[in-house]
Amino acid sequence: MTVDLKSSKRNKRMDQAVPEDIEGVDFSNCEIVRIVAKNKKFTKCNFQNSNMIAAYMRNCVFDDCSFVGSTFKDSNLRGSLFVGCRFDYARFSNTIIDRQILASSMPSTENLQQDFARELRGNFRDISDAEGVNKAIKLELEATLVHHYKAWKSKESYYRRKYKGRDRFYEFLYWLKFKTFDILWGNGESIFKLCRSIFVFLISVCALDQMIMVEPFENSDVFASLMVAPEIVFNIHHPERYSSHLIAIIAFCGYILISLFVAAIFRKISRR
Repeated sequence: MTVDLKSSKRNKRMDQAVPEDIEGVDFSNCEIVRIVAKNKKFTKCNFQNSNMIAAYMRNCVFDDCSFVGSTFKDSNLRGSLFVGCRFDYARFSNTIIDRQILASSMPSTENLQQDFARELRGNFRDISDAEGVNKAIKLELEATLVHHYKAWKSKESYYRRKYKGRDRFYEFLYWLKFKTFDILWGNGESIFKLCRSIFVFLISVCALDQMIMVEPFENSDVFASLMVAPEIVFNIHHPERYSSHLIAIIAFCGYILISLFVAAIFRKISRR
């Protein structure tokens, strides 16, 4: 079987400059190479399925423009502002762009928000923008959590058509795992949540120590349990009232929390 492919009739615009503000112009399905624009305003322009390569568009304003399916590569959009623009299925590679785009042009649905934040995360990593990477990851994780939740819980027609039976159950498991890791350590992005988990674990060890005692929950004994809890967690102190199996379980959980703490610190440092 043979299929006759047709030309996409992609227009190519190379080495051109934008002399004035533009409104309502159709740039869809264009390959825009080395275009230059500075301090210009684009209003209700259509850039759908366009490829913007090595463009220099600095301090421009894009108002109510569509970039659905567009690709940005090796371009400089520093200082440019996007207001009410659509970036569904857009791709970014090695492009200088301000982080405000994450707040001003985020797609409306969670699955597209994931893709958008993921694309910008990779792009910010390409240009060594650590703060942009952190912000994109945060938004990506938030969108992912909501998406998995809606996939098994929401009554919206989109989710009920796409996720049925076994797929819906799998989405519940994905959400449960994601939510658990979010509470435990913010999926590797929240030092505060991880410190909170370590604190709760130490309090739990303290409470366990009190329940094992002959006369538990006396003020002096509670303070002593708080002091000895870290030693028990790190397997430094072995109270006789603890079995070796219980000590091993507590130490194992403690080492996991510490390894997560080191991993979270390393993730933060590695992006700088």
